[in-house]
Amino acid sequence: MSVPDSAARPLMIDLTMSLANRTAVYDIGEKLCELAHPDSVRYWRVRLDKPIAFGAGGSALSVAGKAMARGAFWETARQWTPAWPRTKGRVLFVDPIFCLKTRLDANDVVLCHDVAPVSHPEFYDPGAGDVYAAAYRRIQAARPNIIFVSEHTKRSFLELFPADYPLAEVIPLYFKPTLANGSASSPREKPFILMVGAMDRRKNFRAAIEAFARSGLADQGVELVMAGPRGNESAELLPVIGNVPGVMHLGYLGNDELAALYAHARALFFPSLLEGFGVPALEAPQANLLPIVSRGTVLEEVVGPDGVLVDPHSLDDMAQALRAVIAMPDDEKQRRLAAIRAHQSQFSMANFRARWRSILGVEAESA
Repeated sequence: MSVPDSAARPLMIDLTMSLANRTAVYDIGEKLCELAHPDSVRYWRVRLDKPIAFGAGGSALSVAGKAMARGAFWETARQWTPAWPRTKGRVLFVDPIFCLKTRLDANDVVLCHDVAPVSHPEFYDPGAGDVYAAAYRRIQAARPNIIFVSEHTKRSFLELFPADYPLAEVIPLYFKPTLANGSASSPREKPFILMVGAMDRRKNFRAAIEAFARSGLADQGVELVMAGPRGNESAELLPVIGNVPGVMHLGYLGNDELAALYAHARALFFPSLLEGFGVPALEAPQANLLPIVSRGTVLEEVVGPDGVLVDPHSLDDMAQALRAVIAMPDDEKQRRLAAIRAHQSQFSMANFRARWRSILGVEAESA
């Protein structure tokens, strides 16, 4: 189903969040630009004809982008700053927060990842929940078209900000095939369990480290390897990591390095307290890696009943699951992985592209 008046032009995609975020949001923005061919993109107040290739631009460009992001967030949090420029046609917002600085139109499209800053502000920097709540109230009043990344996110949003939206659909995220093609040689000498994600409070890294220590796996030569950028809990946890045997943080990794870790890890440990979707829980089974995820969260929606489900508040439960996965016979692991991949068949790049083309009124790609 396409949005009302889907032929309206021009289309502008707001990529302001890509200035600061080099993970899932950045990749989603790139994919939407590839399939929609927007007339322009916007970074803060700057409108360009095409997206910025941060990956090819080197560290100087990345640092400049993060400086712009700080300015954008500063303006967004202040009501008295002027509105940002928009197109006369439609705007696609890759993150809802920047609706706060833009006049919204009924034909605009907003991609909503989660409502966590509003529902659980304790996991975020002070004031973040208030800013997101203001943005969501603006969306509620203007009633643009909204796309959600999961049923969990859709339910949570509509409970908090109900309205007669012209379109409120779920388009789940996707697996990147490059992550299934890891190196034949392992990047680690010892067997290891993998964690992927920014070191944020909601990701539950502190409890994960404690659960690993309690599991006793380090005494068996097993490591806990963390890959991802720093987050709002990094300053507290990085000194702790150095004092826990078998635990290490590798920082942000590119796709090739991450694919090598996926290819050789013994399990993915993802006991997050709060996610909008949880891409690593999708990536891992496609790379033949069994996921250990939080029960009762969106991660259960992503992996289905055959994932290893744990109580993210229980150190003993998580420690037992870590030991169980390391000791699990290969035939049971493969049975679980086959069932998870069947469940995840809906989370494909092809489905993502086809659904978004329909929403935006973009013609199908020629064979």
